[in-house]
Amino acid sequence: MKPSSGGPGFLSIGHVTHDLVEGGIQLGGAALYSSLTAYHLGKHTSLLTSCGEDFAGKGTLEALETKAIPSPATSTFRNLYEGNVRVQYVTEVAASLDTRHLPAAWENAGVVYLCPVLQEVSPNLVGRFSCSIVGVAPQGWMRQWDETGRIRPKRLKGVQTLLGHARMVIVSEQDIEGNEDTLEEFRRVTPIVILTRAQEGAVIYTPERTVVLGSYSAKERDPTGAGDCFGAAFLMRYAETGGDVVEAGRFASCVGSFVVEGAGIGGIPTREDVAARMKAQVLSVRITPG
Repeated sequence: MKPSSGGPGFLSIGHVTHDLVEGGIQLGGAALYSSLTAYHLGKHTSLLTSCGEDFAGKGTLEALETKAIPSPATSTFRNLYEGNVRVQYVTEVAASLDTRHLPAAWENAGVVYLCPVLQEVSPNLVGRFSCSIVGVAPQGWMRQWDETGRIRPKRLKGVQTLLGHARMVIVSEQDIEGNEDTLEEFRRVTPIVILTRAQEGAVIYTPERTVVLGSYSAKERDPTGAGDCFGAAFLMRYAETGGDVVEAGRFASCVGSFVVEGAGIGGIPTREDVAARMKAQVLSVRITPG
């Protein structure tokens, strides 16, 4: 872990992962995607994670201020397909993360993104950031798996405890499929709720208005991680603009459009890339009250 004289500008918490793909291992995990997004966009970025000695991305983590809790193995996913339906399996699960692992200085992070993938982020971490803008991607709390490792969705329990301290929560349509009323439950406890809709864009819900975003033109190659990068970029720009959800949404949508064009973390853009595309393209935005 690199030394730091103060709290980071951006802190991600969650597992880095191995995704088993044809030809080998692809680095993954919402915490990895989001922290690298903040780093590429110019932020002093920290990452609290857990992984094994086998983690294939140690060189990638050197760019970040990383605290990696030792674990017997790195969380590992395998995706199989039954027709056009993706079936996901977990084959290894790294150690959980809780308040014991959090450096004291990191409690003063400007922006915090809690993004579990396998229920690894303890609820006792959620309330530790009283001075931070906190975002939550609860996908990993909305998963369960059986003895074969097959992952299936489950309803999020303890919504007030998990999301009550957050400024923003972000989920995909796939995350809440079959439990669409969860979105309203989130809205009752969190000021900003974002629903991502793949190529269709995203919807931002606030108490005052609903913002429907289109999508930037992009040649999709791999959508993996696009939502994670969207969330990180939104939180960053929201903080920079003093709470402008429309500008943050435009910025985050543009970041996501680059991510789908690359393979894995290779598609994460720089701020200069984002500025150029936002200047060249106009994003569809529709705002309605409530």
